[in-house]
Amino acid sequence: MQKILGVVLALTLVGCAGDHQRFTQGYPLLVGKNINQVATYLGTPDSEQTILGQKVYEWHNTSYGAGRGGSAISSSVFTGYGSRHSHSGIGLGTTFGDSPTTVAYDCALKVVTNRKGVITESSYRGSASGCAKFGKGIAALTNPQQGTFIQ
Repeated sequence: MQKILGVVLALTLVGCAGDHQRFTQGYPLLVGKNINQVATYLGTPDSEQTILGQKVYEWHNTSYGAGRGGSAISSSVFTGYGSRHSHSGIGLGTTFGDSPTTVAYDCALKVVTNRKGVITESSYRGSASGCAKFGKGIAALTNPQQGTFIQ
């Protein structure tokens, strides 16, 4: 039974890794796209605000993972910057004994548009694993042979 669960978990992680990779490679390619086109693939943004004539849109997602652990504490901090995109986040997880653990992966994907609705910046904060949900939609938008709509 444990072997079957291990195989199922491994296959699930492979699928998530593909979406994670699609997201991290694809979100910078949102720059230059029209916001309406992006919303077609990612759905309606969770928030929208106007700052100095530029619109800022955000999509949010939280995904959960389960695991068991020995006695371990782990944390990571990461920040990255590019000319038109950036990301940062903090992750902290603690497990004790052999009890089940639930881990939350939060993500906020943000884009900034000019007055014509063209994206000039893209960034995310939180966990790229939480952003994996957006991977298929971004792949479909930036390379139609690789992705599908999020619906």
